[in-house]
Amino acid sequence: ADEISRSIVNVRDVSEQTAEASEETAASSVELARLGGQLQTMVSHFRV
Repeated sequence: ADEISRSIVNVRDVSEQTAEASEETAASSVELARLGGQLQTMVSHFRV
């Protein structure tokens, strides 16, 4: 029973870590999209 309990706690901990990492990835994606938009605006000022 103790081993099952430890395994459940480990699964919970890993799930929490995965959720946190997913949130960070989503935030990074939003920031990257924002920066991409800024870069596109800056590059559009140049003409070849």
